Amino acid sequence: MISVKGLMPQKRDEQGFTVIELLIVIVVLVILSVLVVTTYGGIQQKNRNLTRQTNLEAIHQQIEIYFNKQGHYPSRADMNSSVWLAKNLKTLDPSLLIDPSNPTRSEQLVAAVTAKSYAYDPTQIDGVSSCENKDTTCAKYTLTATYEGNVNGATKLTIPSTN
Repeated sequence: MISVKGLMPQKRDEQGFTVIELLIVIVVLVILSVLVVTTYGGIQQKNRNLTRQTNLEAIHQQIEIYFNKQGHYPSRADMNSSVWLAKNLKTLDPSLLIDPSNPTRSEQLVAAVTAKSYAYDPTQIDGVSSCENKDTTCAKYTLTATYEGNVNGATKLTIPSTN
């Protein structure tokens, strides 16, 4: 009779995991955590870019309504005055003027777009000359924001005046 004892693997007396098993688990956990962090960061970036688009579209609508009533666009100084906004653009929430990644939470529109801020550039009918000294000559404007990364191949969002 043949002994079956010699063909069977021997039972381990030790309990627990081997070093190789632990290393494999650690590597898998590191890979999963990197994927989660990367995905979360991308989702946050997309949300901030969507907020930029929504904010600029809302500002654009309010400025166009103002133009239809007054016959000219507001100057940058007007747009940066909380008193003027409260009087003339009553339905514009001042928080819409804040880029979602702006750490200072400043409600100021700048002249030239930079990261973490919105730019508002009103001009006279020629599209070049400033209208800051006499805001009733503001005939055009451009609203601009800088995206985080690219959105449909663009690094900036630009909304020109309708008129």
